[in-house]
Amino acid sequence: MGVCPLVFGYGLSMAADPMAGVPIIDRNFKKLEPKGVHVGKFLLYPSLQSDVQYTNNVLQTNAQKESDKIFVLTPEVTGSADFGAHTISIDARGEQYLYEQYDSQNRLNYNAELGANMAISTAARLDVKLIAAQDHNRRLEESNAVIEPADPVQYNRTGFLTELILKPSNMEWRLGAAVNQLQYKNTRRLSDNALLVQNDRDRLSYGATVDVTFDAGLRFKPALGISYTQFDFDRRNFVSGAGYSGVNQNRQRYAALAGVEMVPVGKWRGQAKIGVGYEVAKDKALDNQATNLVDIDLTYLYTPLTNFNFEFERFFEDDTNATQGVIQTRLAASVLHELTRQWLLSVGISQEWRDFQNGNKDKTLAGFVGAEYKINRQFSLGGAIEYTDRESNRDNGDFDETKAMIRLKTNF
Repeated sequence: MGVCPLVFGYGLSMAADPMAGVPIIDRNFKKLEPKGVHVGKFLLYPSLQSDVQYTNNVLQTNAQKESDKIFVLTPEVTGSADFGAHTISIDARGEQYLYEQYDSQNRLNYNAELGANMAISTAARLDVKLIAAQDHNRRLEESNAVIEPADPVQYNRTGFLTELILKPSNMEWRLGAAVNQLQYKNTRRLSDNALLVQNDRDRLSYGATVDVTFDAGLRFKPALGISYTQFDFDRRNFVSGAGYSGVNQNRQRYAALAGVEMVPVGKWRGQAKIGVGYEVAKDKALDNQATNLVDIDLTYLYTPLTNFNFEFERFFEDDTNATQGVIQTRLAASVLHELTRQWLLSVGISQEWRDFQNGNKDKTLAGFVGAEYKINRQFSLGGAIEYTDRESNRDNGDFDETKAMIRLKTNF
């Protein structure tokens, strides 16, 4: 019975829609897409999204479960300028959160990226990207315990990424390098307004990657990748929380993955890779870590109007709260279905496990149901219901939250 609505919607759209044979992920309906704004050489696509959200657990804790309304404004502008052999792109996005009751949770996030794509020759290209971002951790956590509710922890990120793409014959080489700096700000505990020092968590990371794929004329490309990352932490000012004083958290990470990348034809899209990872701690008091790595992200085109996505990941988490490494495993599945050209439905579920080296564990189940209605090229309406349930063997680590939201997006 669960398949009938999908097949019924497919039959209706096939009869009325000349693009019904094109998968949702590849569609481009000109009458519903924004035209953009020309500014010099740039073609820009500005937009503004307004959300009204309701949550039954604003602080994400079972110890002090309170509901609240949240208003979110999300301006964004994307665009690019084409200079023939070279392209410049921009992507800037902001998120302003305003809470009706818990105004201490108000925060501003932003992410700005400036990229350049430069053709060196017919077989070589260089991509460069600069990143500046501000974000917040909603839950203030330690590896041994969870601190009671606090104001969001602000951190700023700056980064530089570059990648050289070489395509000799039927091979493609991607040689990458990246530098990222994280800087944290102090926050305060809600119960007594006590200062919680966080600005000692600053971290500099830098590394390199080498990826190669082979095109043998099949529906998939064999792929191999290796990477190295160095993490340098700053714990000199730590004054609260056991386990950090006198411990050098600097570490090196090595990873190797092998698998296949699907050619975007037929029913399947995406990639499937497995490998191994190893972290070496600089401080001899900390243990080294080794784990299997998995990176599977596949889309199955059940019909052109019904696309399924499956994800399976296992990786080292870049966690500045934990004294030692955290390994995260994640399974997820979702479906995107087009009822009509203007109506899109989405459903998803995921399960996440976090394994701390000291024996602590988290398990998080999450799911969502959403819908979007594209009114015209300027406006779209949407809504969603999300549910999160986390179980932890750390004190105060358990919580569950249900969130409902409606949104209006305006394209200019």
